[in-house]
Amino acid sequence: ITCPNVEELLFYGKLSERLRIMIPVESGNSKLRIVRGANSGILKSILPTQAFQSVHEMTISDDRKMESLSEVEVFPFCSSLRKLDITSWEKLKSVSGGLVYLTALESLSLTDLPSLSLSKAGEGEGEGEKEE
Repeated sequence: ITCPNVEELLFYGKLSERLRIMIPVESGNSKLRIVRGANSGILKSILPTQAFQSVHEMTISDDRKMESLSEVEVFPFCSSLRKLDITSWEKLKSVSGGLVYLTALESLSLTDLPSLSLSKAGEGEGEGEKEE
């Protein structure tokens, strides 16, 4: 599937692993700005990976396989990503590795991550602050 003018891409439910979504990249940029869906594995279906350079907002929910954000292969191409929501990842244990590429990130939401634990370096930070 070729989608030259798509700005927002939503993917939910069962999708074939053979599915390929082509987002044309002109002058180093694509029109793709928002990506939302279930299962981070589907991100491999969006080609080329350079299409992620213009994405500002990403929500990925219900992943049952990933243990670390460093496994998300598109993050090195997400230099414009400002908002990231990760929700309901059963096995996610670490967020540190993948975040290093997200230099424009302003908002990070981590919700319903039963396997996630803080590293020793992060423990104690924010003590005395109220959770909202």
